[in-house]
This record gives sequence, C-alpha cells and structure tokens, in this order.
Amino acid sequence: KNREIPQICRLPKKVGYCHALIPSYFFNMATMRCEPFNYGGCGGNSNRFQDLTSCVKQCSPKTN
Repeated sequence: KNREIPQICRLPKKVGYCHALIPSYFFNMATMRCEPFNYGGCGGNSNRFQDLTSCVKQCSPKTN
C-alpha cells in the first residue's frame, strides 16, 4: 500500500506576516493530521484551509 500526500500538504505551516487571527487548518506531516492554526491574513502558502473538512478532503493519506 502506497500513501500519496499531495505536494501542497507537505508544505510547512506558515502563519504569514500580517497580524489577523483567521482560524484555519493545515496538514501536519509529522502527525499525518489536519490541525488548527491562526493565519495572519497575508503571505503564507497553500497548506492552509478554511475548515477541517477541506483539509481532510485534500490531504488525508489515500491508499492505492
């Protein structure tokens, strides 16, 4: 069984350089789970989702 994690889910968590506190989720490669964090509102990367469902749908390990 091979687990395929999309490239955007492998990116590190990035809060960004602004100071908003936007509740978001990112995929943590260390725990293989979607976890909450507060996004700053600008900067950051693609490993950021508005809700848990979106994160899980995009990043949960798929077995081939």
